[in-house]
Amino acid sequence: MENVLTYNTNINDVHNFTLLLGQSGRKNKSRSLYGEDFDLLAYDPYMATINSAIADRERERTTGGTSTSSLASYFGRIDYNYNERYMLQATVRRDGSDKFGINNKWGVFPSVSAGWNTTNEAFMKDRPDWFNSMKLRASWGVNGNQNIDAFAYASLMDGGQNYYFGTNSNPTMYYGVSGGRLSNPDLKWEESKQTDLGLDLRFLNNALSFTFDYYVKHTEGMLANLPIPGYVGRTAPIANSGKMKNWGSEFDLGYRFAVNDFHFDVKANASYTNTKLIDLGVPQGENSWGGSGAAGVDPFIWARNGMAWPFFNAYRTDGIIQNQAEADAYNSKFGTSAVPGDMRFKDLNGDKVGDGKPNGKIDDKDREMIGRGVPDWTYGLTINAEYKGFDLYVLFQGIIGNEIFDISQRADIPGTNRPSWVLDRWTGENTSYTIPRATSNDTNRNWRASDLYLKKGDYCRLKNIQLGYTLPANVVRIAGIDRLRLYVSAENLLTFTGYKDGFDPEIGEGDQGVDKGIYPQSRTISFGASIAF
Repeated sequence: MENVLTYNTNINDVHNFTLLLGQSGRKNKSRSLYGEDFDLLAYDPYMATINSAIADRERERTTGGTSTSSLASYFGRIDYNYNERYMLQATVRRDGSDKFGINNKWGVFPSVSAGWNTTNEAFMKDRPDWFNSMKLRASWGVNGNQNIDAFAYASLMDGGQNYYFGTNSNPTMYYGVSGGRLSNPDLKWEESKQTDLGLDLRFLNNALSFTFDYYVKHTEGMLANLPIPGYVGRTAPIANSGKMKNWGSEFDLGYRFAVNDFHFDVKANASYTNTKLIDLGVPQGENSWGGSGAAGVDPFIWARNGMAWPFFNAYRTDGIIQNQAEADAYNSKFGTSAVPGDMRFKDLNGDKVGDGKPNGKIDDKDREMIGRGVPDWTYGLTINAEYKGFDLYVLFQGIIGNEIFDISQRADIPGTNRPSWVLDRWTGENTSYTIPRATSNDTNRNWRASDLYLKKGDYCRLKNIQLGYTLPANVVRIAGIDRLRLYVSAENLLTFTGYKDGFDPEIGEGDQGVDKGIYPQSRTISFGASIAF
């Protein structure tokens, strides 16, 4: 539900005002129901139903749940425009969410923006003909984030904590619950304060355009699970913990022209981003972030005060031990039990309280930042062209400056298919310098989190290309058709990348740069027709 009231006025044809007041409300509700039973009479899975089960009732299981969330908002905005020369906009909104504790359900988020169209100034009247316009922009605002589950502030109980009493031949199951997530009644909105500066330029009768934006964002009260000791026996509460700084730039360049029946339009864009964790909100100043991302590997997605966020925290490798003499020297130096074919790991001593020099041990203190899954640059290129009845659309996209932690590289997981590169593993002296030996007793932990998994993630992809032809109107109207366009298109037709071992470099931000054997983007070629009557 949303209600908006707008008022416009003009003074002396140069002062233009717009006032907007509004109110909105939204409620989301979801329900789920699940049932489980055993010993079905029907063998056909398409005919089987829970009603056909004949197992003892003690084995039956039903569960379900419901989730609701509500958001109420009040907002106002005022726009001022002076003779298309100076523009000013001020906005304030007050949002209330039931996801937060009773003490902090509401948040106030103001913003202000200004623009200066220098083209309409007197000193710009004598500009060259090829220089069409220049506009400067600036803005500041506060945004709120409520991207958490409903009732995130409340204490939860975990079901399924059942226990059997009685004899082994005649047990009785009693349903039980235990304490789950701890509560946080002071949970509140995460707030981000962002400043933007922008420049818009137009040249050559507006055929050539350029836009530049620079932004800095400071986030406080980040919504995150606080780490708690395991002996507490409860799930960590969600809290407003930590501060973050993001900054970057965005560039857009476009050019279009037309010569007789030929029309051409090209647009290129690029964005640079950087992120620095100011304060994680925990005493030690660092912690794992988002789990390990892979079975059997210690957590390696990491957050640390004063560093880019998040990053891969892992060991540096130093080649493979080729013979027994090298193994003896390595073991004597570090007190390990490596054998020929095992990985060497560098002694970096990343202990903050130490002197930063090797200390003769290979342990967690030797882990360091080996890369990031977040790209420095993201870019795209779009081309549109038309000639008489033909039209062409091309889209390229890509990223630069990220690494991929290819966890699908693990060759020690039993019961799985192996990639072809496992044939290049170490099988004897000087047979491999990068892939360790195959063994079922990996006492050296060759496949621990290290740069062995690390790959460059840069790529450029022809994301979409489409060629079409629109038949002349005087031809298709004979068949009673107003417009007929035939086309052929392809998606993910070409990919240029150095990431060869994995399936696809386009992993996505959700996996934070970790390739778990993600299903690759499909290459699709299609033909079609668009008909209008």
